[in-house]
Amino acid sequence: KSAIDITLQIVEALIYLHSHQWLHCAITSHAVQLIGPNVAKLSCFEYAIEDKQEVRRRYELNFGGCVGNF
Repeated sequence: KSAIDITLQIVEALIYLHSHQWLHCAITSHAVQLIGPNVAKLSCFEYAIEDKQEVRRRYELNFGGCVGNF
């Protein structure tokens, strides 16, 4: 059950970011911080970008784009 809880918390964080037009672009095990029993936070925002068409296109040209396209 705890793995499902942690996954849901990360999904909620991504939904929040996307609702504010941000893409994380670096979801790895290092980006998930366990701060308590069944409590996780998303970190490692150094590769996050604004979800604007011109910014996304420039990022994809320079770095190969984010993992997944939303």
